[in-house]
Amino acid sequence: MRPPGFALVLLSIALPCFANDFRMARFDARRVFNEYDHTKEFQQAVDKKRSARATGREASEIEQRRKLKERLVELSAKVKQAGVGTPERERLEQAEKIAVLELQIAEIRREFEERQRADAADEELRRNRAKIIDEIRLEASLLAAERGYALVVPDYAASELNVIITTAKSDDITEPLIERLNRKYQEALRK
Repeated sequence: MRPPGFALVLLSIALPCFANDFRMARFDARRVFNEYDHTKEFQQAVDKKRSARATGREASEIEQRRKLKERLVELSAKVKQAGVGTPERERLEQAEKIAVLELQIAEIRREFEERQRADAADEELRRNRAKIIDEIRLEASLLAAERGYALVVPDYAASELNVIITTAKSDDITEPLIERLNRKYQEALRK
């Protein structure tokens, strides 16, 4: 197995040999991702889902918890009014304990379902981000091929690999890439 920097060493040795024919481009990957219309529309959809009002089921669960809390308050008041050591007080104390448990169960159920919804939303977010990143990569490679670039490097890749790119022949294709992505995305929406 070759060391991780092996390809970079080969690239640094090979670059001077064909530097006259070698054209390189870079793009600001974060900016392209953030300014891509598909990303913006996806983020709006995610925000809308997160801020949506409670569904009928969620609203009924909220109402159920409200009723359980009211019942607990009523039982607590009745326990205080009942005589100490009486069977009525013991019955009310048991009912109060049951009401506390019912409320705790309802709260645990709510937290569990909320966590499930959040996990599902996170998974959808990951899938869609990966799809958008694939779209960006594809368009970057097509644009690079059309313009005759031998190498296209997203800015984050250079920083993650601890590479410093210093060449006079490095062009920034961020703007044309954003424009191309947005144009193609809008065309796809019209179809």
